Amino acid sequence: MQPVQWQVINGKEKVNQLSAHVIDWMKHMLKVQPDMAKMMHLDMITAAWEMGMDVVSRSAPALVLVNGPGKNPFADNACKIAMTFFDLAAPSQGLGSCWNGYFNRAAISWEPLGQALGFSKGVTNYGAMMLGYPKYKYYRLPNRNRPNVSWIE
Repeated sequence: MQPVQWQVINGKEKVNQLSAHVIDWMKHMLKVQPDMAKMMHLDMITAAWEMGMDVVSRSAPALVLVNGPGKNPFADNACKIAMTFFDLAAPSQGLGSCWNGYFNRAAISWEPLGQALGFSKGVTNYGAMMLGYPKYKYYRLPNRNRPNVSWIE
């Protein structure tokens, strides 16, 4: 079915304009669902934005979105798998990447952002990733919790 549709937003200025829509979504969420919004730290993120700090997209020079038909039952998995492979491939090209969950949540539910992105009717965002040149080079993975595995025989 190949439902994956890529979208690249190039340039810090454009990324910043779109991040402003995410901030508008956060402010809306703080009004209509304050408990959930505070759990997601939207109050702190909007306060940082007001002080000139971009905690949404970290002043990334580019965003990569993976979209697909909302009614396609395979689009969600296909898009997330595609974005995961993109994330894994980025360092081989000297790029740093980071999933942008706040952008993704806003793109799903905030119509002004969907309009700014030019989504056609029925298109859903399944992932957003910041992309740029990394400031730091990591030589090992961060510490992780032990995996929770149950074996069934």
